[in-house]
Amino acid sequence: MSKQSGIRNLSKLIPAVLLLLSCFPALAASKKAPSNVVDSGTFDILIGGKKVAVETFQILQEPDFSLAKGTLKTEDGSKDTQTYELEMLPSGNLRKYEWNETGASQGQSTIEPQNDFLVQHITSTTLPKPVEQPYILPASTVVLDDYFFSHRELLLWRYLAMNCGKPSDKGCPMPKTNFGVIVPRQRNSMSVSLEFKGRERLALHGKEVELSRFDMHTEAADWSLWMDDQYKLQRVVVDSDQTEVIRE
Repeated sequence: MSKQSGIRNLSKLIPAVLLLLSCFPALAASKKAPSNVVDSGTFDILIGGKKVAVETFQILQEPDFSLAKGTLKTEDGSKDTQTYELEMLPSGNLRKYEWNETGASQGQSTIEPQNDFLVQHITSTTLPKPVEQPYILPASTVVLDDYFFSHRELLLWRYLAMNCGKPSDKGCPMPKTNFGVIVPRQRNSMSVSLEFKGRERLALHGKEVELSRFDMHTEAADWSLWMDDQYKLQRVVVDSDQTEVIRE
């Protein structure tokens, strides 16, 4: 299917995009409303066709902020786990990000706004003392940490919200869009781009499905991401390191 045909198909789903706008972040939330699960699921992470890890996650709309949280467990028999919690204000700005690792390599990292910029607090068994690292970055910077593919879903939602929140008469324009991101685990920041590539049919869990494909370019690699019509990330491929991620 052509890219233009795909754009027309997505434009028919604008009401769902606008619903996402009310959920990510909680733009229209009542302060008295209970938390609402926007999405939850599991991603199987494969390298060279072999399953190496599993991420389980939840994305919730709280009364005053949006919350995403996840757990990563490896398949090597160890008890090492990584967890995260990402809090976003109604503006979409970062409220707080916290990452923890247990097992042989224990550590914790927290990022939060401070004096109009971001600061990261790091503790680890591999460091002689806690580290505080400032970033000259605004609170609107996207968190895109290693290994957590739910972060990629959140980035796709932001891309859709930016480009489809006010669709034109010609449908939903989906140009290549650049984002500033921070990668807490690497203690690094960079620019990434996202672009809608059209609708594609592919085999998933033994049946053929039609999904929307997006390409993400980073300084390290090119990614392909596929999302269904409910705006849930279904598959990720990074050809350069033989990585494939499939939603269960």
